[in-house]
Amino acid sequence: MCSGSSTSDTGRFEVYRPDGRRYGSYTLDTSGSGNTWKDRAGYAWNFAPYNHLQRPDTRWVAGGFLNYDFNEVAEGYLEVMYMNDRTDAQIAPSGDFFGNTFLLNVDNRC
Repeated sequence: MCSGSSTSDTGRFEVYRPDGRRYGSYTLDTSGSGNTWKDRAGYAWNFAPYNHLQRPDTRWVAGGFLNYDFNEVAEGYLEVMYMNDRTDAQIAPSGDFFGNTFLLNVDNRC
C-alpha cells in the first residue's frame, strides 16, 4: 500500500481533551475560507514530491602545473588554477519530520 507523509502542508493539529486523552487529528481546510478544520483521516501529503535531485550547475575548471629543473640544486615550479562555479538552488517544500511539538492555548485562558 502506498501512502504519503503524515506531515501536512497546511499543518497537523493533534487535539487532546482536558484529561489528556486524544480527541483527534486535524488540518486546515483550504477549500473554503481557510477558517475551518477537517479530519486528517486519509489525508496524505508529499506523495510523489517534486524534490530536485540534481541542481542546474555551470562549471568551468582549468589547471596547469610546470616543473623545471634549472640544475642539480635549483628547481622552479608554477601552478595555475581557475574555477568559475555557478549554481541555482530550488528547495522543494518539506515538513518538520523530527516530531517537534508546540502547545497552543486555544481556550483564551492564561
